[in-house]
Amino acid sequence: MQRESQTDKDFSSNIFTQLYHKHRLVSALKGNGIEALQQGLEFPSWSFGPDSSRKKRKIGQHPVVLRAVKRIQQHAENVFYLALVPDTDMQVADFFANRLCKVQLPTVPEWDPSHFGYLTWAGVKSFCEINRLVATLEVFAHNQGQIFSENDG
Repeated sequence: MQRESQTDKDFSSNIFTQLYHKHRLVSALKGNGIEALQQGLEFPSWSFGPDSSRKKRKIGQHPVVLRAVKRIQQHAENVFYLALVPDTDMQVADFFANRLCKVQLPTVPEWDPSHFGYLTWAGVKSFCEINRLVATLEVFAHNQGQIFSENDG
């Protein structure tokens, strides 16, 4: 159920909207390069939020952004998208295998979750414990309950 006062930021913060935007960025880089991004890519209206009249997203001229895009462009042919989520490995694996990869969205240009992947925070913490990454484990301890619940992993 949608909240009544959803903003553009609410939509652009959604993890699947973020993955979709990044996929479109890379797709444009493979096609017409940085110029296409500077002119703007058209997106479905839902990706901006219900009250927005915008249709295009642009990268602009900011030198830091352009430098990042140029670095991404070098690897555009072999890109994967990773979601870091606060859920159980079993639930996320089930979602990716049985729901996300089967979704057909004909109104969403270039929707293709085949290069989407995931990590869970519990999985990251487990990796840190196994490899004795003390500094990172201290961050988990400091943020206990904020990143994910121990019961979620």
